[in-house]
Amino acid sequence: MAREFPIRMIDFLLHNRHELRREVELLTAQQSGSIPKIPPRGATERRSPVEREAISRAEFTMVLDAVDRAWDSMSPDLRQIARAKYGRAKMSNKEIQTRYHLSRATVYRKLETIRAVVAGRLALIPEAIMRRFWYLIETFWDDLLRRT
Repeated sequence: MAREFPIRMIDFLLHNRHELRREVELLTAQQSGSIPKIPPRGATERRSPVEREAISRAEFTMVLDAVDRAWDSMSPDLRQIARAKYGRAKMSNKEIQTRYHLSRATVYRKLETIRAVVAGRLALIPEAIMRRFWYLIETFWDDLLRRT
């Protein structure tokens, strides 16, 4: 059975994909000198803190890469609407209607299609990784907002 992704979740990723990517890049730059270590045989802790952090970054990046691939796979007209809605302009549906001379139904249909494309890409990511991603977002989002 296909997983369902709430609209709020997909909209969050689309609205904040650039900020989230910058955060991952900052983490990578700050910790690029760290080298994961292989734990000795029989150790109770299977991963070092550095290795756990590297895995978390990789999983976080996996989600962002899926959103980027979804964005890149959209047709030019869908990307235009997506840029208007989720880009710097952050236009309302009404503003998109007016700017692009579209009916209300067309705007909603295009936004549903955009969300479906993203959901399709996210569905390819293992559920455990998605759960950890949202845990990190919930845990650190307030921190991220304070820094920007």
